[in-house]
Amino acid sequence: MVECLKSAGLRSVWLMQRVGRAPCVVKAWPLDPLLAIKLLLGISQPQRQRRGAVRTSDARVLTSKVLRGPRLARRGLLPVVELELAYVPGEAALELLRRDALSGSQQGRLGRACGEIVGLYAAAGLFHRDLKLSNLIVDLDGATVWVVDTVGVRRMRRPAREVARMLERMWVEAGELQIKVAPALQAAVLRAALMQLPRPMRPWVLGELRAMLPG
Repeated sequence: MVECLKSAGLRSVWLMQRVGRAPCVVKAWPLDPLLAIKLLLGISQPQRQRRGAVRTSDARVLTSKVLRGPRLARRGLLPVVELELAYVPGEAALELLRRDALSGSQQGRLGRACGEIVGLYAAAGLFHRDLKLSNLIVDLDGATVWVVDTVGVRRMRRPAREVARMLERMWVEAGELQIKVAPALQAAVLRAALMQLPRPMRPWVLGELRAMLPG
């Protein structure tokens, strides 16, 4: 079974179920001259996703394991660069909030889990510049969360500002799509993240976050 999950820009994402094997996700990027140059420099999206996955796992954040790649392949006549990842069951946090599918207690567990992800990244000296709700896959209980897009993971340069940026990125997408996020859920995320930070760092993060958020 092969199912197209997403086609965004020049990248496509496929769910594959081979006979006798666990399902996996295959991301494919068309190979053009610009991608070829980035591959040679080690800065292409598939290479950054693989590095980010390793860094994320080392930080003790749950993420989809890279099974194979990046590697050259073909989609019909089109040369592509593929990355094969383990399939993570669950649903994107953004979609769960859109459908108002979580109870109050589940939202609390989700908030704590998301905040802990921010704290774990910070403790490992890592910044995920695209830590948004559509990239967080949640189990049905709302307590276990996986990060499924790790292209934007890099070493921290400005810790307080970048922790605040990770927190801010969680809510921007929902706001743009006019998806309601309960204040209690936002508070749970913030509280769980701050609890893992050194005390002297917490007011700096809060100051940076206030400057980023509207109002």
